[in-house]
Amino acid sequence: MDAPDADCRSFYELGVQLGLGRRIARDVTLLILDKNESDKIADIDSDITDLEDRKSIGRSIREEQVSNKIAHEYKISPNILTFDSRIDAESEIWGALESRRSAYITSKSRDLVTLLSASQELLSAEGSKAEAFEHDIHALVSDWRANADARSPDWNHFGEYIKSVFSVTHHRTLAASIDRKGSWYNLNIYETINQRARSNAVKFCGTEVAEIKNSLTLLRGKYPEFSNQIDALESECVAQFDSFAVYVGDIAKEHWIEQVKTFVSIWNSMAGEWGRGSGYKAELSSTG
Repeated sequence: MDAPDADCRSFYELGVQLGLGRRIARDVTLLILDKNESDKIADIDSDITDLEDRKSIGRSIREEQVSNKIAHEYKISPNILTFDSRIDAESEIWGALESRRSAYITSKSRDLVTLLSASQELLSAEGSKAEAFEHDIHALVSDWRANADARSPDWNHFGEYIKSVFSVTHHRTLAASIDRKGSWYNLNIYETINQRARSNAVKFCGTEVAEIKNSLTLLRGKYPEFSNQIDALESECVAQFDSFAVYVGDIAKEHWIEQVKTFVSIWNSMAGEWGRGSGYKAELSSTG
């Protein structure tokens, strides 16, 4: 991604809202296009006159500025590459991609090692100790479930919000999102609904994950011999909450697709603006 482009900022912001911060930190490379400007950065000491030295220092300064800003605003440590197609070799781009691929494989390998170590912990532990650990884990999950139900979000409020957004959006704006065949299911607002619901779920899940992590921290102190087992359980909980957030978004999207099928007056207005409608045909005939 090209930094500090507005789309790049939006990407990071939306990624965090959707709970994808860890994946972005692991998989994304932020591309800073040099545009022959790195040697002109004001923070470079005026005593440095060699052009290549100024470019190198300027790039380092710029990368540090971007890295600090993203780390501060989004709590993500970005992977950054500064590139100028006029002077840099394309191998640097491929090297950055290979680095991300390796990071992904390493991440999955570590997860596998943790799971294997967790299994070995249970096999090696004394029966009574393992039984006590399993009992405490079960109690932790049961207590969390009992309390989490009381903290579930108010989805009715969310539904009213989406309804108001759809109602006040002019039919011409909605029509612009339909494909040329007039297919209503390609309306971008549904994906917006998906993302909105998912971000709400991520906020809810973030609180719940923090609650579980605090409880697991106490168990680590009580059962240090089961540290890998606890790490694996924590990773599993995070993955389940991530899946739940995605599921919430998909369900919200499908629900509203079904709901808006009944908005006959809106669809008639939109048909007059785009695709198969008479208004669109009339506009073509008047301009043709």
